[in-house]
Amino acid sequence: MSNNTNVVVVTGNLGCEVDFRVFPQSGSGVSEFRVAISKYRPNDQGGFETYTTWVSVKMFGKLAERARDKLVKGAKVALTGELSEDSWE
Repeated sequence: MSNNTNVVVVTGNLGCEVDFRVFPQSGSGVSEFRVAISKYRPNDQGGFETYTTWVSVKMFGKLAERARDKLVKGAKVALTGELSEDSWE
């Protein structure tokens, strides 16, 4: 029995303004932005160091329009979606 589930939950802060574009053929929109996820780990001096991971996010259609209208740089966000990986040289 194969049950392939691809769900990811991301919580963090919006690192930039939302970039919204419209596809000319369909008129549908796409929003792109990055979310900063910060982790705190102890260091050798008894303090903590901050490690930040950046996640690129794309939204389509009505959801993309809502992201454009509601999200601003620095806002705390919690997102649920699919994980996909891009690679390039």
